[in-house]
Amino acid sequence: MKKALSVLLCAVLLLAASAPAVFAEDTVMISSSSVPATVAYIGSDSRLATIANVFAGYIEKITGIPASVSSSAPEANGFVLDLQTTERVFGGYDLSVSGSVVTIAASDVRGIANGMYDFLHEYCGCAWYTQDAVVVPQAEAITVPGGLSKTYETFFEYADTDWVSPHYEEFSVANGLNGIYSPVSATYGGKVTYPGGFCHTLSTNFVSANTYFDEHPEYFSYRKSEGGRTKDQLCLSNPEVIELVKQQAINVAATQTSRNGAINIISLTQDDNQRYCECDNCQAIVDRYGGQQSGIMLWFVNQVAEAVEEAGYDNVVIDTFAYQYTRKPPKDIRPRDNVCVRLCSIECCFAHALNDPDCSMNTSFMDDLKEWAKLSDRLYVWDYTTNYAQTIGIFPDFGVLQSNIQTFYENNVKGIYEEGAYYMSSCNAEFGDLRSYMIARLLKDPYCDIKAEMQGFYKGFYGAAATQISEFIDFITEHAGNSQGHLGIYYSMRDTLHGWKNKDIERMDKLWEDAIAATADDETANARVLRSQLSWRYWKSVNKVAEFSRLQS
Repeated sequence: MKKALSVLLCAVLLLAASAPAVFAEDTVMISSSSVPATVAYIGSDSRLATIANVFAGYIEKITGIPASVSSSAPEANGFVLDLQTTERVFGGYDLSVSGSVVTIAASDVRGIANGMYDFLHEYCGCAWYTQDAVVVPQAEAITVPGGLSKTYETFFEYADTDWVSPHYEEFSVANGLNGIYSPVSATYGGKVTYPGGFCHTLSTNFVSANTYFDEHPEYFSYRKSEGGRTKDQLCLSNPEVIELVKQQAINVAATQTSRNGAINIISLTQDDNQRYCECDNCQAIVDRYGGQQSGIMLWFVNQVAEAVEEAGYDNVVIDTFAYQYTRKPPKDIRPRDNVCVRLCSIECCFAHALNDPDCSMNTSFMDDLKEWAKLSDRLYVWDYTTNYAQTIGIFPDFGVLQSNIQTFYENNVKGIYEEGAYYMSSCNAEFGDLRSYMIARLLKDPYCDIKAEMQGFYKGFYGAAATQISEFIDFITEHAGNSQGHLGIYYSMRDTLHGWKNKDIERMDKLWEDAIAATADDETANARVLRSQLSWRYWKSVNKVAEFSRLQS
């Protein structure tokens, strides 16, 4: 889909000849008693200098060693980080240790950035929990296991969430995000883009009803119950509609896409309603492909994708939804190689794992996921991580996030968008900060030690209240869902926790009281505790317990 960027970045921490480093047999070290340190890069791409400067800055913050940047490789002595080119796919890298040389090798700038931030996270203890909760430990030495050899391939070509934290570039780059809500600039290798609109584009962005309906109502959906055309969806069988969308998609490809960095996706997706076309021509195509609306949608999108490819845009993917009335896979038709299908989990339960065979809300989705995985070589998932009816309230999905993302990966999913409180542009309600960090780490590696990552977050974000917050999260996770243990994205607060008793409410209140007291001398942590506590207070108010009880005078 794209040509790999040829880059060579050599980052070297070179100890002064007058103060040679002493290395343990199984380690590579840089000691705070050794000066100076140099980060060097090789290559003409100016972005490498930027990354080298960022790297040098962190090394100096960690060790106190002044770190300079050079564009030429020094002699191979001391502690050396040598970043070179390789054949890794976009964002992937090789990290290896040989003697006193640490090598991070990648075929593109994003791979170099990923390798740098992963090195700082795994071997230096750095963490980017939110924009303003960044942990950079102080250390007398940086130690790396001798003989280390690691290859990292990105698990997903698209990884994104729209909680507040990913709105900041360093959070996104450091934690591996690369979607439209992650402002990853070309400096760090760019991201996957959706020129022409991210979703619900048919009849809105493409063949807009505002432009075409008055003159050409036949372009739009026919509803039998109403005996006429509506503005809500397109008539996908109309040949003039097909030609118009082809022309408009090619125009988007010509004017809005970029060959720099990652993939360009043109979204041809149904509007957010159930009012698909019921005309005889559309119904005949639906019947041809197993009676599923997804059949006519693929038939339509495949034609547009073929036209875009024939026009020479081999860096463009056309995507469509498997959402609500198009969620069920069709028969006797497959998406073209340059078509992406986004399967949406909106109907699912988020207290039970998606692959839980005993969850009646999830078994049908799993069947669809497995069938789409057989049909599509570029299957994405649009997943959900908040309560859209009561965003500030408790949404205890923490126990299934890892399992669900692993399930996606193991079923051929190539990209994941975890939708959150996208309409909260400046404040993460509930535990949005924690959830967005968990999502980012899991999209980067679904098999990571997420419990350790969560414990790190509690300490780095809530400070002295880490223990209390951890215990509260464990409680709501254990009691997630209604009386049957189900949790939907529009549930009332009366149905988000089950099995609790008054003594549990009293114990949780005590946790919050202790958390507030523990952070009394830390204004930042205290404010974070108070903000997160709002979700608990809101839950209590809806359930009329504790201070919100009708029994209170």
